[in-house]
Amino acid sequence: MSTGNWLGTKAGGARLSRRGMLIAGGLLLAGCGGRERPQIESKDAGSTRDKNKRRLREILDRQAKAVKEKDEKAYLADLDSSNAELIEHERMVFANLRQFEFAEFGYNTQRLIAHGDHTFGPVFRIAQLVADESPVGAAPAETFRYRLAPKDGGQLVIAEITPATNENQNDAMLNGPLAHEAWNMTPLRVVQAAEDVWLVGDKSVPDLEKYARAAAAEAAIVGKLWGSRTRFPGNVMYLTRDDDNYREWFSLGRSSTFLPEISGFQTSRIGVRKNGQVYPDQHAGAATVINLKNIRDYYSGEDPRVTMHHELAHSVTAQMRATPSILSDLGAPTWAVEGFATWATGVRWPSEAGRYRRQLRANLGSFKGLPSSKNFYGAKRGFNYLLGWSVFAYIAQTKGRDAAVEFYAQVIPLNDTLEPFVELPIFDGICERALGTSAGAFLEGWKRFVRGGAGA
Repeated sequence: MSTGNWLGTKAGGARLSRRGMLIAGGLLLAGCGGRERPQIESKDAGSTRDKNKRRLREILDRQAKAVKEKDEKAYLADLDSSNAELIEHERMVFANLRQFEFAEFGYNTQRLIAHGDHTFGPVFRIAQLVADESPVGAAPAETFRYRLAPKDGGQLVIAEITPATNENQNDAMLNGPLAHEAWNMTPLRVVQAAEDVWLVGDKSVPDLEKYARAAAAEAAIVGKLWGSRTRFPGNVMYLTRDDDNYREWFSLGRSSTFLPEISGFQTSRIGVRKNGQVYPDQHAGAATVINLKNIRDYYSGEDPRVTMHHELAHSVTAQMRATPSILSDLGAPTWAVEGFATWATGVRWPSEAGRYRRQLRANLGSFKGLPSSKNFYGAKRGFNYLLGWSVFAYIAQTKGRDAAVEFYAQVIPLNDTLEPFVELPIFDGICERALGTSAGAFLEGWKRFVRGGAGA
Protein backbone atom coordinates (compact mmCIF):
# COMPACT_ATOMS: atom_id res chain seq x y z
CA MET A 1 0.00 0.00 0.00
CA SER A 2 0.94 3.62 -0.41
CA THR A 3 1.91 5.10 2.94
CA GLY A 4 1.93 8.84 2.28
CA ASN A 5 -0.76 10.61 4.31
CA TRP A 6 -2.68 7.45 5.09
CA LEU A 7 -0.97 6.09 8.15
CA GLY A 8 -3.12 6.28 11.28
CA THR A 9 -1.36 7.53 14.38
CA LYS A 10 -3.45 7.27 17.55
CA ALA A 11 -4.27 4.37 19.84
CA GLY A 12 -7.82 4.57 21.11
CA GLY A 13 -8.98 2.61 24.11
CA ALA A 14 -6.59 -0.26 23.39
CA ARG A 15 -6.22 -3.26 25.67
CA LEU A 16 -3.37 -5.72 25.39
CA SER A 17 -3.71 -9.46 24.99
CA ARG A 18 -3.37 -11.86 27.88
CA ARG A 19 0.20 -12.71 26.86
CA GLY A 20 0.94 -9.10 25.97
CA MET A 21 -0.23 -8.20 29.45
CA LEU A 22 1.42 -10.88 31.51
CA ILE A 23 4.67 -11.01 29.60
CA ALA A 24 5.18 -8.35 26.98
CA GLY A 25 4.09 -5.12 28.59
CA GLY A 26 1.57 -2.34 28.60
CA LEU A 27 -0.01 0.13 26.24
CA LEU A 28 -0.34 3.85 26.90
CA LEU A 29 -2.71 5.89 24.79
CA ALA A 30 -1.39 8.70 22.62
CA GLY A 31 -2.98 12.10 23.22
CA CYS A 32 -4.64 14.40 20.73
CA GLY A 33 -3.18 17.69 19.64
CA GLY A 34 -4.75 21.04 20.45
CA ARG A 35 -7.01 23.09 18.20
CA GLU A 36 -5.95 25.71 15.71
CA ARG A 37 -8.13 28.80 15.40
CA PRO A 38 -9.94 28.84 12.05
CA GLN A 39 -8.89 31.64 9.74
CA ILE A 40 -11.23 34.59 9.34
CA GLU A 41 -13.10 34.09 6.09
CA SER A 42 -13.56 36.92 3.63
CA LYS A 43 -17.18 37.79 2.84
CA ASP A 44 -16.15 38.52 -0.74
CA ALA A 45 -15.30 34.85 -1.22
CA GLY A 46 -18.44 33.63 0.54
CA SER A 47 -20.61 32.93 -2.51
CA THR A 48 -17.95 30.91 -4.30
CA ARG A 49 -16.97 29.12 -1.10
CA ASP A 50 -20.57 28.23 -0.27
CA LYS A 51 -21.11 26.92 -3.78
CA ASN A 52 -18.02 24.74 -3.48
CA LYS A 53 -19.16 23.45 -0.07
CA ARG A 54 -22.43 22.38 -1.64
CA ARG A 55 -20.51 20.65 -4.41
CA LEU A 56 -18.45 18.72 -1.82
CA ARG A 57 -21.59 17.64 0.01
CA GLU A 58 -23.11 16.42 -3.25
CA ILE A 59 -20.01 14.35 -3.97
CA LEU A 60 -19.95 12.88 -0.48
CA ASP A 61 -23.64 11.96 -0.69
CA ARG A 62 -23.01 10.16 -3.97
CA GLN A 63 -20.04 8.29 -2.49
CA ALA A 64 -22.09 7.19 0.51
CA LYS A 65 -24.84 5.96 -1.80
CA ALA A 66 -22.23 4.13 -3.89
CA VAL A 67 -20.88 2.28 -0.84
CA LYS A 68 -24.37 1.22 0.17
CA GLU A 69 -25.14 0.04 -3.35
CA LYS A 70 -21.66 -1.47 -3.84
CA ASP A 71 -21.14 0.62 -6.99
CA GLU A 72 -17.40 1.18 -7.52
CA LYS A 73 -17.83 3.26 -10.68
CA ALA A 74 -20.06 5.74 -8.88
CA TYR A 75 -17.72 5.86 -5.88
CA LEU A 76 -14.74 6.82 -8.07
CA ALA A 77 -16.63 9.11 -10.47
CA ASP A 78 -15.95 12.38 -8.64
CA LEU A 79 -12.22 11.84 -8.09
CA ASP A 80 -9.49 13.59 -10.07
CA SER A 81 -8.93 11.07 -12.86
CA SER A 82 -5.37 12.35 -13.39
CA ASN A 83 -4.37 11.43 -9.82
CA ALA A 84 -3.54 7.75 -10.23
CA GLU A 85 -2.43 7.35 -6.61
CA LEU A 86 -5.69 8.77 -5.27
CA ILE A 87 -7.76 6.57 -7.59
CA GLU A 88 -5.80 3.45 -6.63
CA HIS A 89 -6.10 4.16 -2.94
CA GLU A 90 -9.82 4.94 -3.05
CA ARG A 91 -10.47 1.82 -5.13
CA MET A 92 -8.86 -0.19 -2.32
CA VAL A 93 -10.88 1.64 0.34
CA PHE A 94 -14.10 0.96 -1.56
CA ALA A 95 -13.23 -2.72 -2.01
CA ASN A 96 -12.75 -2.94 1.75
CA LEU A 97 -15.85 -0.98 2.75
CA ARG A 98 -18.18 -2.92 0.49
CA GLN A 99 -17.44 -6.10 2.47
CA PHE A 100 -18.57 -4.70 5.84
CA GLU A 101 -22.16 -4.50 7.04
CA PHE A 102 -23.07 -0.97 8.09
CA ALA A 103 -25.99 0.12 10.22
CA GLU A 104 -25.19 3.67 9.12
CA PHE A 105 -22.75 5.02 6.55
CA GLY A 106 -22.39 8.61 5.37
CA TYR A 107 -20.59 11.90 5.82
CA ASN A 108 -21.19 14.56 8.45
CA THR A 109 -20.18 18.12 7.48
CA GLN A 110 -21.86 20.04 10.32
CA ARG A 111 -18.57 21.56 11.52
CA LEU A 112 -17.17 22.29 8.07
CA ILE A 113 -14.81 25.25 7.72
CA ALA A 114 -12.76 26.38 4.75
CA HIS A 115 -9.22 27.33 3.84
CA GLY A 116 -9.51 29.32 0.68
CA ASP A 117 -12.28 28.35 -1.73
CA HIS A 118 -11.39 24.69 -2.31
CA THR A 119 -10.18 23.06 0.94
CA PHE A 120 -12.71 21.95 3.55
CA GLY A 121 -12.84 20.06 6.82
CA PRO A 122 -13.45 18.46 9.16
CA VAL A 123 -15.46 15.93 7.21
CA PHE A 124 -16.55 13.06 9.44
CA ARG A 125 -17.07 9.75 7.69
CA ILE A 126 -19.72 7.99 9.76
CA ALA A 127 -19.11 4.25 9.65
CA GLN A 128 -21.31 2.45 12.16
CA LEU A 129 -21.07 -1.30 11.69
CA VAL A 130 -24.02 -3.50 12.55
CA ALA A 131 -21.70 -4.80 15.27
CA ASP A 132 -21.58 -1.29 16.80
CA GLU A 133 -24.23 0.63 18.64
CA SER A 134 -24.70 4.38 18.77
CA PRO A 135 -24.85 5.72 22.35
CA VAL A 136 -26.74 9.00 22.77
CA GLY A 137 -26.85 9.50 19.02
CA ALA A 138 -23.08 9.24 18.50
CA ALA A 139 -21.86 6.96 15.72
CA PRO A 140 -18.26 5.84 15.06
CA ALA A 141 -16.46 8.25 12.77
CA GLU A 142 -13.18 9.14 11.05
CA THR A 143 -12.00 12.64 10.17
CA PHE A 144 -10.75 13.90 6.79
CA ARG A 145 -9.87 17.12 4.98
CA TYR A 146 -10.86 17.44 1.30
CA ARG A 147 -9.38 19.61 -1.44
CA LEU A 148 -11.37 20.19 -4.59
CA ALA A 149 -9.99 21.24 -7.96
CA PRO A 150 -11.62 22.21 -11.29
CA LYS A 151 -11.41 19.65 -14.08
CA ASP A 152 -13.17 19.00 -17.37
CA GLY A 153 -14.88 22.28 -18.12
CA GLY A 154 -14.52 23.67 -14.63
CA GLN A 155 -16.41 20.92 -12.79
CA LEU A 156 -14.97 20.44 -9.31
CA VAL A 157 -13.62 17.03 -8.37
CA ILE A 158 -11.82 15.65 -5.33
CA ALA A 159 -8.12 16.30 -5.82
CA GLU A 160 -6.83 15.36 -2.36
CA ILE A 161 -8.05 13.58 0.77
CA THR A 162 -6.05 13.95 3.99
CA PRO A 163 -6.85 11.77 7.01
CA ALA A 164 -6.64 12.94 10.62
CA THR A 165 -3.50 11.74 12.40
CA ASN A 166 -1.74 12.63 15.61
CA GLU A 167 0.66 14.84 13.67
CA ASN A 168 -1.94 16.98 11.95
CA GLN A 169 -4.75 17.32 14.50
CA ASN A 170 -3.64 20.87 15.34
CA ASP A 171 -5.26 21.71 12.02
CA ALA A 172 -8.83 22.75 12.88
CA MET A 173 -10.02 21.03 9.70
CA LEU A 174 -8.72 17.68 11.00
CA ASN A 175 -9.75 17.87 14.64
CA GLY A 176 -11.79 14.77 15.35
CA PRO A 177 -11.58 10.96 15.52
CA LEU A 178 -8.47 9.67 13.78
CA ALA A 179 -8.72 7.94 10.41
CA HIS A 180 -6.69 4.90 11.43
CA GLU A 181 -9.15 2.14 10.57
CA ALA A 182 -7.55 -0.82 8.83
CA TRP A 183 -9.75 -0.34 5.76
CA ASN A 184 -7.79 2.85 4.96
CA MET A 185 -4.44 1.07 4.96
CA THR A 186 -4.37 -2.29 3.23
CA PRO A 187 -6.59 -4.66 1.21
CA LEU A 188 -8.83 -6.71 3.50
CA ARG A 189 -11.09 -9.73 3.37
CA VAL A 190 -14.14 -10.08 5.61
CA VAL A 191 -15.73 -13.37 6.70
CA GLN A 192 -18.86 -13.68 8.83
CA ALA A 193 -18.08 -16.31 11.45
CA ALA A 194 -21.48 -16.24 13.18
CA GLU A 195 -24.58 -14.06 13.22
CA ASP A 196 -22.78 -11.56 15.46
CA VAL A 197 -19.10 -12.26 14.72
CA TRP A 198 -17.02 -11.00 11.78
CA LEU A 199 -13.38 -11.81 11.00
CA VAL A 200 -11.23 -9.42 8.97
CA GLY A 201 -7.84 -10.39 7.55
CA ASP A 202 -5.13 -9.08 5.25
CA LYS A 203 -3.23 -11.07 2.63
CA SER A 204 -1.03 -12.60 5.34
CA VAL A 205 -4.07 -14.62 6.51
CA PRO A 206 -5.19 -16.61 3.44
CA ASP A 207 -6.62 -19.18 5.88
CA LEU A 208 -9.02 -16.70 7.51
CA GLU A 209 -11.91 -19.17 7.42
CA LYS A 210 -9.87 -21.55 9.56
CA TYR A 211 -10.39 -19.27 12.57
CA ALA A 212 -14.09 -18.59 12.05
CA ARG A 213 -15.43 -21.44 14.16
CA ALA A 214 -13.01 -20.70 17.01
CA ALA A 215 -13.85 -16.99 17.05
CA ALA A 216 -17.58 -17.67 17.04
CA ALA A 217 -17.25 -20.18 19.87
CA GLU A 218 -15.17 -17.89 22.09
CA ALA A 219 -17.52 -14.96 21.50
CA ALA A 220 -20.47 -17.12 22.51
CA ILE A 221 -18.74 -18.26 25.71
CA VAL A 222 -17.79 -14.71 26.72
CA GLY A 223 -21.28 -13.51 25.86
CA LYS A 224 -22.84 -16.17 28.08
CA LEU A 225 -20.55 -15.19 30.96
CA TRP A 226 -21.51 -11.51 30.54
CA GLY A 227 -25.21 -12.34 30.33
CA SER A 228 -27.84 -9.75 29.45
CA ARG A 229 -25.74 -6.75 30.50
CA THR A 230 -25.12 -3.84 28.14
CA ARG A 231 -22.90 -4.74 25.20
CA PHE A 232 -22.38 -4.02 21.51
CA PRO A 233 -24.54 -6.07 19.12
CA GLY A 234 -21.59 -7.92 17.62
CA ASN A 235 -17.85 -8.60 17.54
CA VAL A 236 -15.32 -7.68 14.86
CA MET A 237 -11.92 -9.36 14.99
CA TYR A 238 -8.94 -8.40 12.83
CA LEU A 239 -6.27 -11.04 12.16
CA THR A 240 -2.83 -10.55 10.63
CA ARG A 241 0.63 -12.06 10.41
CA ASP A 242 2.12 -8.82 9.06
CA ASP A 243 4.05 -6.88 11.71
CA ASP A 244 3.79 -3.59 9.81
CA ASN A 245 0.02 -3.81 9.47
CA TYR A 246 -0.25 -4.80 13.11
CA ARG A 247 1.58 -1.65 14.15
CA GLU A 248 -0.40 0.62 11.82
CA TRP A 249 -3.96 -0.64 12.32
CA PHE A 250 -5.64 1.48 14.96
CA SER A 251 -2.15 2.91 15.69
CA LEU A 252 -1.06 0.22 18.12
CA GLY A 253 2.57 0.84 17.23
CA ARG A 254 2.26 4.49 18.19
CA SER A 255 2.10 3.62 21.87
CA SER A 256 5.24 4.65 23.76
CA THR A 257 5.21 1.25 25.47
CA PHE A 258 4.56 -0.86 22.36
CA LEU A 259 6.49 -4.11 22.32
CA PRO A 260 6.77 -6.19 19.14
CA GLU A 261 5.74 -9.43 20.86
CA ILE A 262 2.27 -8.25 21.94
CA SER A 263 -0.15 -10.82 20.57
CA GLY A 264 -3.40 -8.87 20.56
CA PHE A 265 -5.34 -5.84 21.71
CA GLN A 266 -8.84 -4.42 21.84
CA THR A 267 -9.63 -0.95 20.56
CA SER A 268 -12.70 1.21 21.04
CA ARG A 269 -14.09 3.69 18.52
CA ILE A 270 -14.95 7.36 19.10
CA GLY A 271 -18.36 8.67 18.07
CA VAL A 272 -19.72 11.85 16.51
CA ARG A 273 -23.25 13.19 17.05
CA LYS A 274 -25.59 14.42 14.33
CA ASN A 275 -24.63 18.02 15.10
CA GLY A 276 -20.93 17.26 14.49
CA GLN A 277 -19.98 17.14 18.16
CA VAL A 278 -17.28 14.60 18.90
CA TYR A 279 -18.50 12.42 21.77
CA PRO A 280 -15.58 10.69 23.53
CA ASP A 281 -17.46 10.02 26.78
CA GLN A 282 -18.75 6.60 25.75
CA HIS A 283 -17.41 3.95 23.41
CA ALA A 284 -19.26 3.93 20.08
CA GLY A 285 -17.80 0.64 18.85
CA ALA A 286 -15.11 -1.90 19.58
CA ALA A 287 -12.87 -4.36 17.76
CA THR A 288 -10.11 -6.83 18.56
CA VAL A 289 -6.83 -7.23 16.68
CA ILE A 290 -4.62 -10.34 16.87
CA ASN A 291 -1.15 -11.00 15.47
CA LEU A 292 -1.09 -14.72 14.65
CA LYS A 293 2.62 -14.54 13.86
CA ASN A 294 3.40 -13.34 17.38
CA ILE A 295 1.43 -16.20 18.90
CA ARG A 296 3.43 -18.65 16.80
CA ASP A 297 6.85 -17.03 17.33
CA TYR A 298 6.73 -15.91 20.95
CA TYR A 299 4.40 -18.41 22.61
CA SER A 300 5.38 -21.74 21.05
CA GLY A 301 2.34 -21.87 18.82
CA GLU A 302 -0.12 -21.43 21.67
CA ASP A 303 -3.78 -21.90 20.74
CA PRO A 304 -4.99 -18.55 19.27
CA ARG A 305 -8.27 -19.09 21.09
CA VAL A 306 -6.60 -18.05 24.35
CA THR A 307 -5.78 -14.60 22.96
CA MET A 308 -9.16 -14.42 21.23
CA HIS A 309 -10.97 -15.11 24.48
CA HIS A 310 -9.07 -12.49 26.44
CA GLU A 311 -9.62 -9.78 23.83
CA LEU A 312 -13.28 -10.67 23.44
CA ALA A 313 -13.71 -10.29 27.19
CA HIS A 314 -12.57 -6.69 26.71
CA SER A 315 -14.67 -6.12 23.61
CA VAL A 316 -17.92 -7.67 24.84
CA THR A 317 -17.83 -5.54 28.00
CA ALA A 318 -16.44 -2.36 26.40
CA GLN A 319 -19.67 -0.42 26.01
CA MET A 320 -20.12 -0.23 29.79
CA ARG A 321 -16.53 0.84 30.41
CA ALA A 322 -15.75 4.43 31.43
CA THR A 323 -13.58 6.54 29.16
CA PRO A 324 -11.12 9.25 30.27
CA SER A 325 -13.01 12.41 31.23
CA ILE A 326 -12.31 16.10 31.85
CA LEU A 327 -11.99 15.37 35.56
CA SER A 328 -9.77 12.33 35.13
CA ASP A 329 -7.43 11.25 32.36
CA LEU A 330 -7.98 7.68 33.53
CA GLY A 331 -10.74 5.40 32.36
CA ALA A 332 -12.12 2.46 34.33
CA PRO A 333 -9.69 0.99 36.90
CA THR A 334 -7.14 -0.96 34.90
CA TRP A 335 -6.75 -3.69 37.53
CA ALA A 336 -10.44 -4.46 37.01
CA VAL A 337 -10.45 -4.28 33.20
CA GLU A 338 -7.35 -6.42 32.74
CA GLY A 339 -8.04 -8.61 35.76
CA PHE A 340 -11.50 -9.56 34.54
CA ALA A 341 -10.31 -10.51 31.05
CA THR A 342 -7.51 -12.61 32.56
CA TRP A 343 -9.94 -14.25 34.98
CA ALA A 344 -12.45 -14.97 32.17
CA THR A 345 -9.67 -16.72 30.25
CA GLY A 346 -8.81 -18.75 33.36
CA VAL A 347 -12.46 -19.75 33.72
CA ARG A 348 -12.41 -20.95 30.12
CA TRP A 349 -9.13 -22.83 30.58
CA PRO A 350 -8.48 -23.97 34.18
CA SER A 351 -4.90 -24.84 33.21
CA GLU A 352 -4.34 -21.13 32.53
CA ALA A 353 -5.75 -20.26 35.96
CA GLY A 354 -3.33 -22.75 37.48
CA ARG A 355 -0.45 -21.02 35.75
CA TYR A 356 -1.60 -17.61 36.99
CA ARG A 357 -1.74 -18.98 40.51
CA ARG A 358 1.78 -20.39 40.34
CA GLN A 359 3.17 -17.13 38.94
CA LEU A 360 1.43 -15.12 41.64
CA ARG A 361 2.84 -17.29 44.41
CA ALA A 362 6.32 -16.88 42.99
CA ASN A 363 6.07 -13.06 43.18
CA LEU A 364 4.39 -12.47 46.53
CA GLY A 365 7.45 -10.70 47.90
CA SER A 366 6.38 -7.51 46.09
CA PHE A 367 2.72 -7.67 47.11
CA LYS A 368 1.39 -4.44 48.65
CA GLY A 369 -2.16 -4.19 47.35
CA LEU A 370 -3.97 -3.31 44.16
CA PRO A 371 -1.93 -1.42 41.54
CA SER A 372 -2.97 2.03 40.35
CA SER A 373 -4.06 2.62 36.78
CA LYS A 374 -1.40 5.29 36.36
CA ASN A 375 1.52 2.85 36.52
CA PHE A 376 -0.27 -0.43 35.83
CA TYR A 377 1.71 -1.06 32.63
CA GLY A 378 5.05 -0.26 34.23
CA ALA A 379 7.90 -2.54 35.24
CA LYS A 380 5.61 -4.76 37.35
CA ARG A 381 2.91 -5.11 34.71
CA GLY A 382 2.99 -8.92 34.72
CA PHE A 383 2.43 -9.05 38.47
CA ASN A 384 -0.25 -6.36 38.19
CA TYR A 385 -2.25 -8.52 35.79
CA LEU A 386 -2.04 -11.40 38.21
CA LEU A 387 -3.27 -9.21 41.06
CA GLY A 388 -6.21 -8.10 38.93
CA TRP A 389 -6.98 -11.73 38.14
CA SER A 390 -6.82 -12.65 41.82
CA VAL A 391 -9.59 -10.16 42.73
CA PHE A 392 -12.09 -12.01 40.55
CA ALA A 393 -10.72 -15.43 41.48
CA TYR A 394 -11.30 -14.53 45.14
CA ILE A 395 -14.85 -13.30 44.55
CA ALA A 396 -15.71 -16.36 42.46
CA GLN A 397 -14.37 -18.68 45.18
CA THR A 398 -16.17 -16.94 48.05
CA LYS A 399 -19.32 -15.52 46.44
CA GLY A 400 -19.67 -17.35 43.15
CA ARG A 401 -18.96 -16.63 39.50
CA ASP A 402 -22.04 -14.46 38.97
CA ALA A 403 -20.95 -12.20 41.82
CA ALA A 404 -17.54 -11.74 40.20
CA VAL A 405 -19.16 -10.66 36.93
CA GLU A 406 -21.59 -8.31 38.68
CA PHE A 407 -18.78 -6.75 40.70
CA TYR A 408 -16.91 -6.02 37.47
CA ALA A 409 -20.05 -4.62 35.82
CA GLN A 410 -20.48 -2.14 38.68
CA VAL A 411 -16.81 -1.07 38.77
CA ILE A 412 -16.08 -0.38 35.10
CA PRO A 413 -18.59 2.45 34.47
CA LEU A 414 -16.55 4.54 36.92
CA ASN A 415 -13.37 6.49 36.26
CA ASP A 416 -10.30 5.69 38.30
CA THR A 417 -8.76 8.58 40.18
CA LEU A 418 -5.34 9.52 41.47
CA GLU A 419 -6.69 8.67 44.92
CA PRO A 420 -6.83 4.96 45.63
CA PHE A 421 -10.09 3.95 43.96
CA VAL A 422 -10.77 1.26 46.57
CA GLU A 423 -10.77 3.88 49.33
CA LEU A 424 -13.59 5.93 47.79
CA PRO A 425 -17.10 5.71 49.29
CA ILE A 426 -18.49 4.63 45.93
CA PHE A 427 -16.34 1.49 46.01
CA ASP A 428 -17.70 0.65 49.43
CA GLY A 429 -21.19 0.87 47.94
CA ILE A 430 -20.24 -1.49 45.12
CA CYS A 431 -18.94 -4.04 47.59
CA GLU A 432 -22.13 -3.82 49.65
CA ARG A 433 -24.39 -4.24 46.62
CA ALA A 434 -22.46 -6.85 44.67
CA LEU A 435 -20.81 -8.81 47.49
CA GLY A 436 -22.84 -8.07 50.59
CA THR A 437 -19.81 -6.82 52.52
CA SER A 438 -17.92 -3.61 53.18
CA ALA A 439 -14.95 -2.55 51.07
CA GLY A 440 -12.65 -2.94 54.07
CA ALA A 441 -13.78 -6.50 54.80
CA PHE A 442 -13.55 -7.41 51.13
CA LEU A 443 -10.02 -6.07 50.73
CA GLU A 444 -8.79 -7.78 53.89
CA GLY A 445 -10.24 -11.08 52.72
CA TRP A 446 -8.71 -10.64 49.30
CA LYS A 447 -5.26 -9.92 50.77
CA ARG A 448 -5.45 -13.10 52.87
CA PHE A 449 -6.47 -14.98 49.75
CA VAL A 450 -3.43 -13.68 47.83
CA ARG A 451 -0.97 -14.28 50.64
CA GLY A 452 -2.39 -17.76 51.09
CA GLY A 453 -1.55 -18.70 47.52
CA ALA A 454 -4.74 -17.57 45.72
CA GLY A 455 -6.73 -20.72 46.37
CA ALA A 456 -6.47 -24.21 44.97
